[in-house]
Amino acid sequence: MNTPHEVAVLSILGIDRPTQEVYQFILEHPHLGVEEIAAGLDTTVESIRDSLDILASKHLIEVRGGSDTFSPCDPEVALVALLSRQQAQLANERLRIDQGRAAISQFISKFRSGSLSESGSTGVERHLELEAVREVMASLSEQCEQSMWSIVPRSTATPSAMRTTEERSKSTLDRGVAIRTICVASVRNNPDLLAHYLRLVEMGVQVRTMPTLPMRLNIIDRSVAVVAVDAEDSAAGAYVLQENTLVDAIAYLHLLLWREATPLTPARPRRKGDISSQERDALRLWAQGHTDLAVGRKLGVSERTVRRISETLGEKLGSQSRFQMAIRALEADWISLDDA
Repeated sequence: MNTPHEVAVLSILGIDRPTQEVYQFILEHPHLGVEEIAAGLDTTVESIRDSLDILASKHLIEVRGGSDTFSPCDPEVALVALLSRQQAQLANERLRIDQGRAAISQFISKFRSGSLSESGSTGVERHLELEAVREVMASLSEQCEQSMWSIVPRSTATPSAMRTTEERSKSTLDRGVAIRTICVASVRNNPDLLAHYLRLVEMGVQVRTMPTLPMRLNIIDRSVAVVAVDAEDSAAGAYVLQENTLVDAIAYLHLLLWREATPLTPARPRRKGDISSQERDALRLWAQGHTDLAVGRKLGVSERTVRRISETLGEKLGSQSRFQMAIRALEADWISLDDA
């Protein structure tokens, strides 16, 4: 039977629990066939074959001829090789993320210095007046045919802004356009804003949250992006981008954030082991080396609340230090290696 550490390692390597049990059984009984393994684990032959396919795809077993003829590879060699492949995939993914961030950082540097539109870039317009930005967004919303993605890093909004968003969203959804919005998790601390986002969810808008977000932006049909000059001050204006390289980089950033974000629900979501999304966000930020003060700022809570979160997690995980907390959070599948 797998020990907790073995289960944690196999889970981290992307192997589900049923397949872990099959793998462990094969290692202990390398000469048994599919039907004998199914009988030994009290499951179906079909489920065993599904697990064998997964194990073969990860090169943990060697299949000879048909799917019913196989043998386990040396686990020490196979698991190390699997980890190396996953590390290579992760490195490649991080390289793509870094490339996307580099393109976006270059863009941010240019537009914050005011040199973007002056540098001869094509497909870039700068609108300094808030009313002009609103007109552009209204026009783009009416023209939108397939998708509208947004990132909203603020946890405040005026009643009129919320009404306008809801009216525009309903009209856009009625035309069959898919809308995705990522907002900061601290919107839960603002009852009016939380109610606004939940109304959007009821309409059909897909809403997810993250502890922190880099900038305010909208992406229309993955062909036009509207990026606020200042994430904290919408009155500072925005850039309207139609340059393919920039729009692609911004869309890729949204996709990465969307994959990591948590779907917004009326109740604070709970994770495995009764962990809240706020606790998970704190674990991720600690794993990245942030201090309690920085974690509080990113989560939109006080440092005292962060210490309370730490104490609660320490009790749940039975750990005293942050290092122990991170290791046990990995074992509990509360965070992943990517979070560090």
